[in-house]
Amino acid sequence: MPLHHGLKRNVAGKNQPDCKPLKSLEHWHGYYVLEYKQAHDDLWPDIAQSMSVNNVDMAIYRFGENLIIHATAPTQADWEKSRQVPILEKWYDYMATLLVTDAEGQIIFEELEEAFAFGQFKAV
Repeated sequence: MPLHHGLKRNVAGKNQPDCKPLKSLEHWHGYYVLEYKQAHDDLWPDIAQSMSVNNVDMAIYRFGENLIIHATAPTQADWEKSRQVPILEKWYDYMATLLVTDAEGQIIFEELEEAFAFGQFKAV
């Protein structure tokens, strides 16, 4: 299954081949752990529907004060279509209250360097 690479708000990614998974790191304010988890457990319906319709899969893992996002989509175009939900900007604004942001208030995402990939995650 082709996968997606890139999640940054207003940035599509590095135009990697569609076979790359999203591997991103967010830093969060740990004292918001319950609110962050609850927000994602109750993901806003329009966002969830857009992700489902465009076959986007996502998991977020907690590692200390870091959140590691792993997401896939069949193609870059599917990922981009899933991001066209008008409410998504409000979601990012809400998440910015729970996550570490830069001077402009944008959520800080760091690209993770791949150490190993096999099977569907191996670059073509």
